[in-house]
Amino acid sequence: QTLVRVALSFDAARLDRALLAARLQEMGALPEGNPTLRGAGYGVLYSLGATRERVVAEALDAYLQGDDDEALRAGPFLDGLFLSARNIFLGSTRLLRVVNAVLGRLDWARFKRILPDLRRAFTQFIPTEIDQIGQRVSETVGLDAPPPRDLPVPPALAALAAESDRDVAAVLDAWG
Repeated sequence: QTLVRVALSFDAARLDRALLAARLQEMGALPEGNPTLRGAGYGVLYSLGATRERVVAEALDAYLQGDDDEALRAGPFLDGLFLSARNIFLGSTRLLRVVNAVLGRLDWARFKRILPDLRRAFTQFIPTEIDQIGQRVSETVGLDAPPPRDLPVPPALAALAAESDRDVAAVLDAWG
């Protein structure tokens, strides 16, 4: 982050943004590289306008679709990405959708295995940002949409409502 600030701030030093971006792209292209550094590199590249959300999403997807050891590298990748460019996730509907879709495709055992690292990565966000992300995810998957009125009430819900109605009636009868 300091290197990027220097490269962007001090024209007198004649630092070459293109050279910085090229070296970060080389680093990102090494799948065996440190996932935290790769994520941070992608975040800086995104901030410089030198990469697109699709490329970042593909790098994340490669971790999650690999073997179990590779999937464990997804959390550190997101750690680095969010450390260097939280705005990529806050502002990118595409990346949010891709992350949600990729996580939704994982089998339960793998999801449970990588969950602690994913949770740690999201600690980069403050509570209001987490709320914003949650709202965007719920909109993306349609949880905020009201259920259609013409669908029948599910039997389990109807039974629960009937039981609650009986309990309320019993309490009211006891009052009367």
